[in-house]
Amino acid sequence: MYLTIVDTTQIQAYVFASNRLRENIGASNLVAQATGQWAREAVNQATPSHNIADFNTGALTPQRMIVPDNTPDAETVEAEVVYTGGGNAVVLFQTAEQVATFKHKLSRRVLKEAPGLQLVIAEREFQWAGESLMTVMGKVFDQLGDAKRSRKHSVPLLGLGVTVECQSTALPTVEYFRIAEEEEPRPISAETAAKLNANGPAKTRLQDICGSLPDGLEYPEELDHLGRTSGDQSHIAVVHADGDGMGGKIKELGERKEHCEPDAERNFASANRRYINALRSFSQSVEEAAQAALKTTLNCILGAIDKDGRTIQHKDGVEWITPVSLAEEKDKKDNIKYRYVPFRPIVFGGDDVTFVCDGRLGIALAKIYAEEFAKETGNRACGAITACTGVAFIKAHYPFARAYQMAEELLKSAKTYRRKIKDKLDETNPDWNDACLDWHFALTGLSGSLKDIRKREYEVRAGSLLLRPLTLNTNPEDKHNSWPVFGHILSKFQTDWGERRNKMKALRESLRQGPEAVKEFLILYSPHELPESSLEEDKTPQETGWKDNLCVYFDAIEMADWHIPIERKQAEGGQPNAN
Repeated sequence: MYLTIVDTTQIQAYVFASNRLRENIGASNLVAQATGQWAREAVNQATPSHNIADFNTGALTPQRMIVPDNTPDAETVEAEVVYTGGGNAVVLFQTAEQVATFKHKLSRRVLKEAPGLQLVIAEREFQWAGESLMTVMGKVFDQLGDAKRSRKHSVPLLGLGVTVECQSTALPTVEYFRIAEEEEPRPISAETAAKLNANGPAKTRLQDICGSLPDGLEYPEELDHLGRTSGDQSHIAVVHADGDGMGGKIKELGERKEHCEPDAERNFASANRRYINALRSFSQSVEEAAQAALKTTLNCILGAIDKDGRTIQHKDGVEWITPVSLAEEKDKKDNIKYRYVPFRPIVFGGDDVTFVCDGRLGIALAKIYAEEFAKETGNRACGAITACTGVAFIKAHYPFARAYQMAEELLKSAKTYRRKIKDKLDETNPDWNDACLDWHFALTGLSGSLKDIRKREYEVRAGSLLLRPLTLNTNPEDKHNSWPVFGHILSKFQTDWGERRNKMKALRESLRQGPEAVKEFLILYSPHELPESSLEEDKTPQETGWKDNLCVYFDAIEMADWHIPIERKQAEGGQPNAN
């Protein structure tokens, strides 16, 4: 018997190499297809005797097994899919010939239909009754890691003689492509063509998960469709979320005695079958939870669209906070054909989710998604899992790969901060389980790593200007570094200080200079007071703007123009509600 695992590499470069949203969406769908539907169809080509019930959805027939147990109506098959999706495909085959056919068929299809996508496949022979599947699977994943690290980088032929260069990949052009009638055809490579052609299936996949939009609304296919206000520059948010401690949970799952230890006769068969069932249940429940959270996030946006169907307003109606105007598509007679929802998921498989949206909705939607993911996992077999998020705010035409890289760095920052709290609480409060959120405004470019940028731009003589990363709920360690405290201060600046924007700017500069400068500011602008921090036992920040070497108010002032709250009110019957 052979355990075979499929993985992909260099995904970031493949999906986010272009600033054209259509290409990002198509590339993401090709990655999902390669380790999903295409892998399942390659199994069928290797042998028709398998446990796949639906090639499109990945549904499996539990009674069909490569080594049957005492399950009623159990049936022997030549190949058994353990799971597919979430970036991997794990399959058991009976013979080496089946493995070779599977690898050949899948690799050939990826080369033809997803040029540029790099596939890595590793396999290992093992004895079903004589070895632990969990142990062997770990060894095969190690093989995949070694293969990725030792992989020879492709050096594509950039053309011979006189060739036209693709604007997205710099590879030789194979055809010309026109998106709109009024647009000039542009030269595209085979890789770009494959990504663009995958847009239709990508939209179908998104609709299968999140549902069709109400009449008159469409999912955006260009970054300029994510929403802007007339006269303003268009800014977007790149939101990257990922489940916390997933590797540890899967490891813990495999290390349970019933999943890795043999019976009294040194037979691993029963343990291996229990491990497969547990792994499938965990993987499926996490993916279902992520999809449900994504759908709820979309429904919250639909519920926030004003009754005229044109804008998303601030819930308090404060005039100086500009509403999000939905981008529109018009016909030749200047009639509105439809409006675009300012939200588009790009990567959504397993616990890993990346979406783009109007910049002013970035924090609200990241927070909704994280809260819903924790709620949905808590109601499923996988158990409560949190998902930290990183949000990068950029101009719409900023290099997308760099923006995604920053979102990844922010996600790592949030996870590191969460781990730091968790380590402190392991003995006193081991049940603490919360997600963290981090963000960055990259409005003037990104020079250096996140750590370098923050040291250069946010560290002053008095200490750090930043509260972030924040916990989504009460922070048991650093009470000010939490959304309840930060959200309260932000709301006060957006409402009570709404008509005092010049004073807010002056306060921001005073905060940079330190606590004494803030005291002078408050004397100058008396009787104005700084917003309460919602922590009644601590009045120091309200008097100096600082708590020890941590600035309590700078983040909120910086965010005040950039945050439009979204009420957790979903559209009824698929139609938007008025705010």
